[in-house]
Amino acid sequence: RKQQEIKKFSAAQEGLMKLEKAMNCEIKRRVDANKQVQALTEQLANDMLERLQGNILMRIEKLASSIESLTLRCTALEKGIAQFRGELPSKLQVDTAALVKEISELRRQMEMDRKARIERDTVLLRRLAEMESSETAQFETGSSALQSGADQLKNEIDGLARSEEVNDSRIEKFRAFILEEIA
Repeated sequence: RKQQEIKKFSAAQEGLMKLEKAMNCEIKRRVDANKQVQALTEQLANDMLERLQGNILMRIEKLASSIESLTLRCTALEKGIAQFRGELPSKLQVDTAALVKEISELRRQMEMDRKARIERDTVLLRRLAEMESSETAQFETGSSALQSGADQLKNEIDGLARSEEVNDSRIEKFRAFILEEIA
């Protein structure tokens, strides 16, 4: 009978060891999964940022070439004004005013594009941070649940071991009593 109890106790210990191994494997798997999610998220964010920067760079280059073209046109108009010296001043003034207006409109549009890009980047970074904090919270919840389950099993095994020790001491006292009575 004692051997059966010892076998049960060792089986319970083996079960606990298997559970601990499984829990460690699960923790390792979740840590690896979390690392993969973070790496994937960073890769996606970097790719998105590179595409966004490429698009913005193309627009800025187009705007810069447009501004350069307008500047050349203004210079040509100024030379034309210097040559005419008073001839057709109204047409040149109208053209110059139109060019100045176009340049200021391009500057305003460029500033609006820059602000919009900053806002989009901020929103994307905020979403990435929220996703990461959510993933971390889920991982912590799962880990604490596994740990509490393991602790509960350890307590149950300790309780079983204590009850076996109490039963063994009672049996020994009874034997001693019987032996005294017989002797």
